[in-house]
Amino acid sequence: MFERLFVSDARAMNRYHKLVYGSGFLLVLVLLLNPGVASAQLYSGSLSGVVTDPSGAVVPGADVTLTDTQKGFNYKATTNATGRYLLRPLPPTNYSLNVKVSGFKTFTQKGIVSHRKSEC
Repeated sequence: MFERLFVSDARAMNRYHKLVYGSGFLLVLVLLLNPGVASAQLYSGSLSGVVTDPSGAVVPGADVTLTDTQKGFNYKATTNATGRYLLRPLPPTNYSLNVKVSGFKTFTQKGIVSHRKSEC
């Protein structure tokens, strides 16, 4: 009976080791394949501002579009009640900014350059 108990315990320990080591491998695999871990090396920034009219009053509801001039990607935002907008995440590249609002001429700013810290 003692031998049978020992063999049974050995089988249980073998299953335990398989479970523990298998789970450890799975955890490592999940961490390596997790996009959150992989994206930690990506560089990104943001652009924020306030849209005002010629008198200095804030302009809520303005459509703000930032265009990546090299790839053609558009990043869009609408100003809030205080005229503020925020665009993110933005990769480092060259941009142009367009602001449109009913009753006003479209504002365009070209030559906006975003760098990584190491390039500054």
